[in-house]
Amino acid sequence: MEPNILIARILLNRLLYLLISIYIEAFILRRNLRFTPRESVQYASVMNLFAEIIGCFVFFSIFSGASREFQAGLMLYLGRYPINLVSFNRLYVTVFYFVLYLLVKLQGFEIFRILVSQEENSGAEIEGSKSPSRAYPIFFQGIVSRFRTILRAHTVSYLVNLFIILFQTEFQI
Repeated sequence: MEPNILIARILLNRLLYLLISIYIEAFILRRNLRFTPRESVQYASVMNLFAEIIGCFVFFSIFSGASREFQAGLMLYLGRYPINLVSFNRLYVTVFYFVLYLLVKLQGFEIFRILVSQEENSGAEIEGSKSPSRAYPIFFQGIVSRFRTILRAHTVSYLVNLFIILFQTEFQI
């Protein structure tokens, strides 16, 4: 397969997985953290795009220093070509990216909370009122509850994407 076609296929697959992740995570955040639909889609979109950018930086850092054999296996893995043997490299890459994306999303959620609270405080100062115009229920929930919700959303979206990858690999779509 030509390199241009392979790159286009990888990019389209990544876009598909990104859209699926945003939808699933927004749904779970809206239900469990009582976000509005707009807030849940905003958070899921920003954090998934941010995680994807960080993932690309890490990928190109690792890819440039890896051996030719590892690079070839990684390109086959990204291109979703059927590989008969279960490779530990594939397992390591999958687990590594799962943990990397989860850490980015957890950190991003805390940044999101800080930005929203600063926005509320500046809005309250402008209006002259002492209480914010809208109370976000997520600020009153515990850290464990937020972590569990983000972990659940990330795990479900990652598993759905892995299922699609296995389906594509098995049926050579």
